[in-house]
Amino acid sequence: MYIIDNIEQIILSLVILFISCYITKYKESSFLLLIILLYLLFYIFKNNSFKGRYVEKAILTTICLFILIYGINYNNYYINNYSVSLLLFINILMLSITCYPFKTIYDYISLFGIILLLITFNFSNWEVINMKLVKVDYNWIYLKTLVLTILYIYSNCPAKNYNYKLLIPLYAPFLFPLNEYIIHRTIFFGIGILYVFYFDK
Repeated sequence: MYIIDNIEQIILSLVILFISCYITKYKESSFLLLIILLYLLFYIFKNNSFKGRYVEKAILTTICLFILIYGINYNNYYINNYSVSLLLFINILMLSITCYPFKTIYDYISLFGIILLLITFNFSNWEVINMKLVKVDYNWIYLKTLVLTILYIYSNCPAKNYNYKLLIPLYAPFLFPLNEYIIHRTIFFGIGILYVFYFDK
């Protein structure tokens, strides 16, 4: 019964996994990602479901998806050297706004983790070529994963019933080489959060 009720989500997850496996090898995969992105955006705006506390987060990840699709196929100086690091930093900073107000002890632990991520963020470690990291900041990626795991499972920040589902896009990038972390994290989280808005129709 669970599988039947969630068949659309299962199919989407398999398609995203397929795209992630081949997006660095075949341009057609990035075009498929673009089609899914445009499809979701069309129906989100058509049904006026772009609303709520996660709108800013969804807008940012949508921008990241478009930049990802372009950056995989074409090298651009500003994307390679500035855009990725700046968007990632803003994405972490935005968590403190999205998760406000902080009420429980786990909320404040998550806030401390967010501040720690911002303080230890090194912009020079996020240079990319075709969206692949030139140098992998393993310690920061592991710290981010730990902080977001605590935030997703224990804090009041995630939308109801999405606590454990958020772990999928958080850990999925570890199925691939970590120099491709930006690619797979953006695909899984970006399409995932847009699907939430699409589903609210």
